[in-house]
Amino acid sequence: MVSDGQQFLREAFVGVAGTSARRLDPPFTQTLLDWVLDRAGSPGEEAEEILREWIRSGTTRIEEELEG
Repeated sequence: MVSDGQQFLREAFVGVAGTSARRLDPPFTQTLLDWVLDRAGSPGEEAEEILREWIRSGTTRIEEELEG
């Protein structure tokens, strides 16, 4: 039986060719960003860029945490 966490990892991450490293799948990252922006409504251009950077920063940190 696959847990919700395992299912999330299978859907969200892809392997990096030739290594054991895994990176967030770009379409998943875009889906996450779309989800955040949808809930934020129309936050304005500056707030949207802050949200984009927050998503990029957060996903990079997740990748780094899972790398080891």
